[in-house]
Amino acid sequence: MRFLLLIALATVLVFGGCFERDAGGGSSDSDSDSDSDSDSDSDTDSDSDTDSDSDTGGMTECGQGDEGKFDAETGLCWQDPPSIEQMSWSEAGTYCSALDTGFIVNWRLPDIDELRSLIRDCPVTETGGDCAAVDGSSQAAFGDDCHGCSSLEGPGAEGCYWDSGLSVPCYGYWSSSQTSDDNSYIWIVDYRGAFVGFMIGSGGPEANVRCVTTDF
Repeated sequence: MRFLLLIALATVLVFGGCFERDAGGGSSDSDSDSDSDSDSDSDTDSDSDTDSDSDTGGMTECGQGDEGKFDAETGLCWQDPPSIEQMSWSEAGTYCSALDTGFIVNWRLPDIDELRSLIRDCPVTETGGDCAAVDGSSQAAFGDDCHGCSSLEGPGAEGCYWDSGLSVPCYGYWSSSQTSDDNSYIWIVDYRGAFVGFMIGSGGPEANVRCVTTDF
């Protein structure tokens, strides 16, 4: 029964964002007063720097033009922008194998370890975090620590839990990693809440795709 519940939770996540959590916060009056009292020239310079950082994030371009974003920490080049259409797992693998962005042609579907390396500001599911799901894991690796963090409070655009330089959409993404105890289920990451889970790969729901390469 617990197994069925886990699968249902992971499946619903991609479509309904069921792990979206209430988030507190918002600007305080004291913050607003402080901003308004600051020197206008200083504010302009600060805003300009912030906008520049948020546009580029910590990644640089790879390939030529706007083909992808390079993560120096992992040596991976990520398709950017990713596919804007959701697709089945088998379609995702075919899509990445056939992807030709111009200079880079050797794209592939990332494994779950690579997808987790994109997570930012959610320690439990970042690489090395408490979530035990890695490439080659069984479904037993899915636990409470894999549920991630509060919905849409990450550093990326629209609150995605990835680098601020990466493009949306911010949903669940397929990996190439099958669960070791049942290869009909595939590990995914939903960057709306940095959630790591698995979904059925054959005849099941669709998800987004961001291809990866080291050949660029």
